[in-house]
Amino acid sequence: MISCLAVTVAAGLVYMALAELANWNTHQRLFWSGLLLIVLTGAICENAISFDASRRGPAKSDRRLEPDPGGRT
Repeated sequence: MISCLAVTVAAGLVYMALAELANWNTHQRLFWSGLLLIVLTGAICENAISFDASRRGPAKSDRRLEPDPGGRT
């Protein structure tokens, strides 16, 4: 999830730098709408990643901590 947040922040910073270099910030509403779109896309990706992780169940490393169903130790 941290990687998704890092990519979103990086994309937002690149967008702001390009907007400053190309003078896209003359239309303030359009500029902030683009930045909002980047943030919402990052939030959707992070939500999808966490939903997918919750559907898979515990990781294999967590499963070895569970008792053996056969009764062996």
